[in-house]
Parts: sequence; structure tokens; C-alpha cells
Amino acid sequence: MPIDVSAGILKESAIQLKQDYNSLEIKGLVGTYEQALTQLKPSAWPARMIFFLGSSIGNFSEAGYDNFLNKIAQVLENGDYFLLGIDLQKPKSTLEPAYNDSQGITAAFNLNMLTHLNNKFGGNFDVNNFKHQAIYNEERKQIEMYLLSEREQEISLEKLDLKV
Repeated sequence: MPIDVSAGILKESAIQLKQDYNSLEIKGLVGTYEQALTQLKPSAWPARMIFFLGSSIGNFSEAGYDNFLNKIAQVLENGDYFLLGIDLQKPKSTLEPAYNDSQGITAAFNLNMLTHLNNKFGGNFDVNNFKHQAIYNEERKQIEMYLLSEREQEISLEKLDLKV
């Protein structure tokens, strides 16, 4: 059961999976992981497996991932399985260049969030006034990404009646 906040991504993924595995039954859940866990129903199958793969666990705070893993434990029934995929710890010298890539792919992805805010909420972000920065947090052993304003500015999101 795939989970994503984007119904479009779920649909595209389901189409691709059905092409590769035509007997696969796919029922996606639209929402955050936390929201989706509340929608999981007991299964008629003898056992279920919940997969949580990739680096998404790194997006949680310590309290957040403790809470999330506890929720998964509450959903699991006798005989069910849980598979957690996590990335190995990598050195700063590997991670910072990867997230500050010379092609600017990560920067473009993150800066696109400002464009999205402009479009969705009537914002006035000038994307050219921001720069992407990824730094390795030694204490937390994780990459942190920031969009830094290169000048003082007032930002408004009209549809939210918000000025910053």
C-alpha cells in the first residue's frame, strides 16, 4: 500500500507497478505517513509487511521518529512484519557536495518551493533573492538544507493574510 501526499504520484506509481506486475493489487493512501497509519485496517491476509524505505526517517525529529515507530508498532498485528530501510552514515565530505551539487539540481528543487508558495498562496518570493545551502550537522549526523535570503525583504502570502 503506497503512501504519498500527492495523488498524482500515487497514480503514476500504480500504473508503472501494474505494468511490471499485472497481478499486483494496489490501494494507495493519500496523506502523510502519520495520517496513513490511522487508515490501515486489519487484513484478511495471514500476514502483512509494512515497508518504510529510503531516507524519509531522517526528516523526523528524534521525538517524531520515536512517535512514528510507536504508531507502526500499534498497527502491527501478530504475524505481521516491519522492514525499515535506512542509509548508512556518510562523511561530511561526501554529503555536502552531493546536496550542493554543481548542476544545481537540489537547489532548483528547493527553490521551487518558493515558486509553489507564490502560485498557491499569492506570494511575492523573488526566487533570485534566495540561495540554497546544505550543511552537515555534526551533532545530529544529518544534512540540513536552507534557503537563505541574500537581502532584507518583506514577504507576503496574500491568500493566508501573512507578512514576514
